[in-house]
Amino acid sequence: MAVGNDSMPGKEGESEIVQGDLGRHIAKALRGLRFGSIEIVVHDGRVVQIERKEKLRLEKDRQGKDARE
Repeated sequence: MAVGNDSMPGKEGESEIVQGDLGRHIAKALRGLRFGSIEIVVHDGRVVQIERKEKLRLEKDRQGKDARE
């Protein structure tokens, strides 16, 4: 999820988001995230990008083996 601002043109295909919508976009990035991180990129004091990285944790059985085996 990339976020631009009203004074910085976004890349083709990315929507520009005004700073007032920032909280809504952070909440959207957090929605459904169980394991991972949200990175907020700031340039010249303004948020220009929000990155969501999601991890998939595989369950292990009692013997320490992956459940897939």
